Amino acid sequence: MKYRLGLDLGTNSIGWAVYSLDEDNEPEKLEDLGARIFSDGRNPKSKEPLAVERRTARGQRRIIYRRKLRRRETFRLLQKQGLLPLEKDEAQSLKLMNPYELRIKALDEKLEPFELGRVLFNLSVRRGFKSNRKDGSQEETKENSKSEKLTQADKCSNLSTWQWDINWEEVVNTGVDFVIIRAGYGQNISQEDSKFRYNIEKAQELGLDVGVYWYSYAKSVKDAIAEAETCYEIIKGNELQYPVYF
Repeated sequence: MKYRLGLDLGTNSIGWAVYSLDEDNEPEKLEDLGARIFSDGRNPKSKEPLAVERRTARGQRRIIYRRKLRRRETFRLLQKQGLLPLEKDEAQSLKLMNPYELRIKALDEKLEPFELGRVLFNLSVRRGFKSNRKDGSQEETKENSKSEKLTQADKCSNLSTWQWDINWEEVVNTGVDFVIIRAGYGQNISQEDSKFRYNIEKAQELGLDVGVYWYSYAKSVKDAIAEAETCYEIIKGNELQYPVYF
């Protein structure tokens, strides 16, 4: 006995029917039929598909992976061209060089190969600009400026020792693309935030842009200068994409 299965595929349901066939492969008898209705795959409040959140997180992970891959490949290319050292310790020491100061220096004198490599690598990291808007009228820009600012704020997080052990993978999956990390407080080196070095290392490892803040107790210009000097001693050597806030 031969059978033929018919399916009706909808967005929220599947209908089916089974016919038996005769010797000429023509429908002879309806054997059975039915339908399966699925629950609404949308958020009851926003009416957005439930897959949107998963797709957004997946897209964010893909962006971070590609960003890390691009940095790694750029670093290897510069090493191959003799613009960055091959030894890891020597390469790490280049972080102490301020790429912006090197770019100013290059206006008047020739840079050493490793200095040029430091500048080029920084340019590859900071390439492009923040907006994805290709075109659009000035009126559209004004109308959407408020929502865009809120969206950017929602993608930022400030972190310190008070957040205890942070699940950095979860931070990335929630759509955060830059973090402001507490470096410490007060005037003493011992007042460095206990999680600062761990947090900044993990953030940069995952490709997040980073800024830092210093919790200030200064009540005079003298106190503020002392705190600023302490802050500098703690954060120097780290490449920041956002400012230092007090």
